[in-house]
Amino acid sequence: LLGLVPSPVVVVTLQVGSRIFVVWGALYWVPACQQHWSLFLIVIAWGITEVVRYAFYFCNLLGSVPYPIFWLRYSLFMVLYPMGISGELLQALVAMGAHWKVANPLWYRLCLIILLMYVPGSPGMIGNMWGN
Repeated sequence: LLGLVPSPVVVVTLQVGSRIFVVWGALYWVPACQQHWSLFLIVIAWGITEVVRYAFYFCNLLGSVPYPIFWLRYSLFMVLYPMGISGELLQALVAMGAHWKVANPLWYRLCLIILLMYVPGSPGMIGNMWGN
C-alpha cells in the first residue's frame, strides 16, 4: 500500500488482523486465555518471526543480508506459521467457551466466522511464503 515493505497488502492485512483479533478479542477480555498454554505458542511464534523479519529488513537496508538471516527468514515459517496459527485458533476457542457463548452471543458468532476464515486463509498464507 505504502511501499515500505515488499509484502502483499492482503497478506499483511490477514497477519495484522489475526493478531488484533487474538490480542484484543481473546486475550484482553478473557482471563482464561491469559492462562492457557496456547499463549506460549503465539508468543514464541510471533516473537521469533518479528526478530528474524526485522533483522532481515535491517540487513537489507545496509545492503547485504547474511545467508543465515536470509535462510531463517524464508525457512522458519514452516514451523512458526503452523505454531502461531494453532495458538491463535486455540486462543479463540478458549475465549468462545469461557466467556462469549453465554455473555455475548454476537461476539461468539463473530469468533466462529473468523475461525472459519482460517480454513482458506491459513493455507494461503503458508502458500505465499512458499512462493517467496
